[in-house]
Amino acid sequence: MKKINFQYVLCYIFWLITSLFTLYLLLLSRGFYLKIMPFITRNLLVINFIDKLLFIVFAVIALGIIIGTEAYYKKGITQNILIQRFFYITGVEILFLFLLQHIPSYLYGISLNIFQLLIGFLELGLAIFLIYLSKKEKNLYKF
Repeated sequence: MKKINFQYVLCYIFWLITSLFTLYLLLLSRGFYLKIMPFITRNLLVINFIDKLLFIVFAVIALGIIIGTEAYYKKGITQNILIQRFFYITGVEILFLFLLQHIPSYLYGISLNIFQLLIGFLELGLAIFLIYLSKKEKNLYKF
């Protein structure tokens, strides 16, 4: 029986987490640009067209991220920096999540309660911390 390499199992667990989080961000981004759309136009036909177009573009980008992260993580196994690469990708995604959640609130002038502010600062802090941890490795950005 062939021995299973733990690094490859961990690689695909990280890839699954990243893929699911990317799909969640895809759906969240649609809500984001639909909230911002009234600042651009009020014509419903234009909003409908832009909605469909942006969703297709973002879906292709998400597919590229999902496919690219698998290769990025596999390359991290050979360089022994898999966890740093996972921290980097996850940190960037959490930073993107923070922006998608809080920019519409600021544009509409909605005041956030203490709990929402705390969650926002925790997201921002976690994103910065994960990116900081990942930057300790100098071969991180080489694909």
